[in-house]
Amino acid sequence: MLQEERKKELKKQIFFTSIKLFKEYGYDNVTVEKIASSCGIAKGTFFNYFPKKEHVLLYLGSSQNEYLQEVTQKYKDVKMKQRILFIFKELLFIYLENSDLLKLTLSETIRSALKDESRNIDLFKETMTTLIEEAKINKTINTRFDSKYNCLCSCRNLF
Repeated sequence: MLQEERKKELKKQIFFTSIKLFKEYGYDNVTVEKIASSCGIAKGTFFNYFPKKEHVLLYLGSSQNEYLQEVTQKYKDVKMKQRILFIFKELLFIYLENSDLLKLTLSETIRSALKDESRNIDLFKETMTTLIEEAKINKTINTRFDSKYNCLCSCRNLF
């Protein structure tokens, strides 16, 4: 178990170092070699955790999905319209703080989704769909849209 903890810690170190370097030098100016040397690891060790530099951004995207789950739970006792507003407000705050990195992350997520390598967009859609379905069951919203396929339209229809 100790070895698994060390692996998790090293992955986090690589991730946070990469993000720091991306912010400082710009994503395109940071190489895997630069990340590895800044972490004090071999280039091959980087590839044990991330197949490509782009996967650091995908990892950021998946961590944002984890954050979305936390925020969703945080407001579970709030009325649906207010809950969705709070969720988007918190996500917007994170976006504004890290807009350059999150733009890159979104771009890479979309590019990867087209290659069917990422589930970040699907996870976001599933979370929002679940919220809307819950609201429909509880009769706290009334919408003609099928939330499974049109969760964003349903959100817009709430307001």
